[in-house]
Amino acid sequence: MLPAPASADRAVHVIDARWLSGAVIAVAIAATANAGGGYLPTAWGWAIAGPAAVALAALVLQQEARVTRHAAAFVLLFAGFVAWTAASLLWTDSVPRTMGEVERDLVYLATIAALVVLPRSRGAIVAGTLVAICGVCVAALATRLFPDRYGLDVDTAFRLSRPLGYWNGLGVLTAVGALLALGVVVDARRRGARSAAAAALVILLATLFATLSRGAWLALGAGLCIALALHPDRRRLFIAGGVALVPAAVGVALFASANELTSAPSSLAAATAAGHRLAAALATLALAAAAAPWAADAIAPRLPRLPRKLLVGTVAAAALLALTAAAAFAGPAYDAFRTPQRFGEHGVGARLFSLSGQNRSDYWRVALDEYEANAPLGSGAGTYDVYWTRERSIGVGAHDAHSLYVETLAELGPVGLAILVAALAVPLAAVAAVRRRPFAAGLAGAYGAFLVHAGLDWDWELVTVTLAAFACAAALTDTGNGTVALGAAARRIAAAAAAALVLAALAVQQASTAAAASEAALRAGWHDEAVAQAARAVRWAPWTARAWRVRSDAERALGDVDAARRSSRRAVQLDPSEWTGWYQLARLTSGAEQSEARAHVRALNPLAPGLDTDARLG
Repeated sequence: MLPAPASADRAVHVIDARWLSGAVIAVAIAATANAGGGYLPTAWGWAIAGPAAVALAALVLQQEARVTRHAAAFVLLFAGFVAWTAASLLWTDSVPRTMGEVERDLVYLATIAALVVLPRSRGAIVAGTLVAICGVCVAALATRLFPDRYGLDVDTAFRLSRPLGYWNGLGVLTAVGALLALGVVVDARRRGARSAAAAALVILLATLFATLSRGAWLALGAGLCIALALHPDRRRLFIAGGVALVPAAVGVALFASANELTSAPSSLAAATAAGHRLAAALATLALAAAAAPWAADAIAPRLPRLPRKLLVGTVAAAALLALTAAAAFAGPAYDAFRTPQRFGEHGVGARLFSLSGQNRSDYWRVALDEYEANAPLGSGAGTYDVYWTRERSIGVGAHDAHSLYVETLAELGPVGLAILVAALAVPLAAVAAVRRRPFAAGLAGAYGAFLVHAGLDWDWELVTVTLAAFACAAALTDTGNGTVALGAAARRIAAAAAAALVLAALAVQQASTAAAASEAALRAGWHDEAVAQAARAVRWAPWTARAWRVRSDAERALGDVDAARRSSRRAVQLDPSEWTGWYQLARLTSGAEQSEARAHVRALNPLAPGLDTDARLG
C-alpha cells in the first residue's frame, strides 16, 4: 500500500487505496466520454499518459506491490496481445492504420496496469465506474430532454448518441452501468449506497431506452442472466433488484409514450414541452426509487420461500420455450437479419422491434474473406476498412467489421484471436474465487454484457466503453487470495515499462494534436498554418500518411503544385492501400502517372462515384 505517516492507522490506508483506484477509472471514463468516447486519436495520448504515470508512481512509492495471479495473467496476456498487434507491422497492408491500433490498445493496457498495481478494491472500482457512467448518462439524457438548449438529434434519426457519438456504444455503456447499479442495490451494506444505486437505475435505463439500441438491450439481458446464475442469494437478487427496477421500468414506459422524443417531433416547441415533462417525471421516479431498498428489506421477510425444484422447473420451462421459439422463427429471422434497414427509419417500433442486422452479414462476410486472403497471420491490425472499401457490394462506408472477434481473426489471424480471447477470459476464470463476495455477480454480468455486445458491434474502438468493461474485469481479478509480491527485478521492469508508456504517450499526443490542428487549419483556409502543423505531425509520427495528404491540399491551395505533388507521392508511398491518396495524386499529375493513379483508385474503391470524370480527376 501507499506509505502514510506512522500515526495513521490501517483504515486510512484502505480508504486511500479505494479512493485512488476508483478515482483513476472514474476520471478515465469521464474524460474520454467528454472527448467523443475516445474514438479519435487526439484523446489517446493523455489517456495513456495519465494511467501510466499513476502506475509508475504506485510501483515506485509502494513499500510492497502485491497482485493476484489472475490480475497478473490478465495484464501479461493483454500485453501479449498488444505485442502481437505491433508485430503485425511486419506484414500489414497499412502501417499507419496498424500504428493507430497499437496506440489505442496502449490506452487499455495502461489503464489495466494502473488498476492492477494500485491497492484496489472491488467496491472502489464499482463506485468509480458507476459514478462516471451515471455522469455520462445525465449529460446524454439532458441533450434529449432539453432540445431547446441542445437541439434535436436529426442526424442520428433521433437515437440518443451524445456525448459518445454512437447510439449503440452509449447503449452498451448504460447497460454496463445498470448491471453495476443492480449489483450495488443487492450487495451493498450501506442502505444509502443502495438507495443511490436504485435512483441511478431510473436514469440509466431511461438513457438506454433513448438510444433505441437493440444490441444494448440484448447485452443487458445476457448480463442479467450471468448475474442471476452467479449470485449466491438469488432470492435477495430477485426481491431487492425487482423492487428497484419498478420505478426504472415506469420511466422507460413514460419515455416510450413520449412520441415527440422518440421520433420526428411535430415542432421544437412540442419536443421541448415533452422533454421538460419527462425530466420532471424521471426526477420524481428517481426519488421514489431511493426508497426501494427500504421497501425490499420490509417485504423480504414476509415473502414465502419458493421450493428450489419449482424455480429450477420454471427456468427450464422458460429456456425450452425460448429454444422452441428460436427454432420456429430461425429461418424468417435470418432473412430479416440480412435485410438492410433504411437509416432514416425512426420511432420505437421501427428500431427496437426490427430484426435487420444493418448490413452486419456483409461486414462479416468481407472480414472472413479478408482472413482467407491473408491466412494465417491476417492482413494487419486496423486494415479491415481497406478490404471493405475494395470488396463491398453496397455503397456504404465502414471502418470496422462490427464484431471484435471476427475482425481480430481477419486482421491478426488465429494467433491474435487466441491471445485476445485468453486475455478476455481471465476475469471470467476468476469469478469462481469471488462469486460469493459483494458485487461479484454484478461485475461479471456487466463484463459479460460487454463481451456479448462486442461480438455484434465496434465497442473496441470506443475507448470509454472498453475502459468501463476493463474496470469490471480488473475488479473481478481482485480475488483477495493467491496474491504474489512483485520482486525487485519485476518492479523495476514494470516501472521501466510504465515510464516508456508515458514517453510514448507524449509523442502520440503531439502527433495527433498537430495532425488535428493541420486539418482544422485547412478547413479554415489557413494554408500556411496547415503546412506547418502537418510537418510537425510528421516529425512526431513519421509513418503518418494523412498529414502528407493534408499538406498536399494546403500546398495546392497556396499555388505550389510541385510541392503538393511531392507531398501526395509521399502519402501514397507511406500508405499505398489508401485510395484517397491515389485519388489526390491523380488530380495533381498527368500522363502515365495519372493513369496509374486512376487504376489504383478503381482497384481500391470500385464503387467510388465519378472516377472517370475529368472534372474530378483532371
